Amino acid sequence: MGSNVAMVAGGLGLVIGGAMGTVFTGGASRAACVAGSALFHAGIKGSIKMHRDPDCSTEEFIKVLGVSALQGGVGGCIGLAVSAAMQGASAVGQLGLAALCGAGTTASGQAISDATDVLISEGALGEGLKTSVSDAKTRDEVLSLENAKKFATGIAIGAIVGVGVQGIALA
Repeated sequence: MGSNVAMVAGGLGLVIGGAMGTVFTGGASRAACVAGSALFHAGIKGSIKMHRDPDCSTEEFIKVLGVSALQGGVGGCIGLAVSAAMQGASAVGQLGLAALCGAGTTASGQAISDATDVLISEGALGEGLKTSVSDAKTRDEVLSLENAKKFATGIAIGAIVGVGVQGIALA
């Protein structure tokens, strides 16, 4: 659990430091925000995994950390790209971009998770990993109607949250 706390704290520090240094570094410090997003996301998901399944295998725990770090990094990149696009946009344009950011971040996160699960469940990443990771979804589960509904719901919620956060920022 200590490593998860360190990742959350370190990630939060990188995000805050990167954001605060943007003016002084001409935007270069925003890369720290992406790294911080990856660390923070991995720390949170790692903590959740340990709480829900304290007896999970090392491989399952490392899978959670790796997948969630990739999700956080990609989400951070999407956020940076959208924030750059928002410069000079109207309030309505900013709200639209925020919806796109929330939806894109959510969609990419689930796509990363689902793709990893299929690679593991089909043995593409090795038979040892296939047998050690018990919670990887199969190709049929990923391509199911239930998963598609979950994907669509996540995108809608992500868009709504994006608009809500940007609405608060514009207020």
